[in-house]
Amino acid sequence: MKQHRHAELIKAWADGADIQVFVYGHTYDWRDCKRPTWNEKHLFRLKPMEPVKHEWVGLDEHDFDVLFLNEDGIRFAKYIEAKLKEKNDRQDKR
Repeated sequence: MKQHRHAELIKAWADGADIQVFVYGHTYDWRDCKRPTWNEKHLFRLKPMEPVKHEWVGLDEHDFDVLFLNEDGIRFAKYIEAKLKEKNDRQDKR
């Protein structure tokens, strides 16, 4: 039997961990989630202990192609999240 995509997070939440859900739309941001639905199409994470740096990454023409080709918001969100992480990691090394 295939394990639920969010199995580890569900276990952590059951043990009292704070969970956040990625909100698509105007803000594209992580929000606290008191009662997660655990929908496999949504992105969930453990709430970070320290505040997370947020900075918008400028999109070039290729990025807009990805936006329009990937109507699946999950893939787009993961793409943007990876870009933000790369940029923040580079800034932290300075």
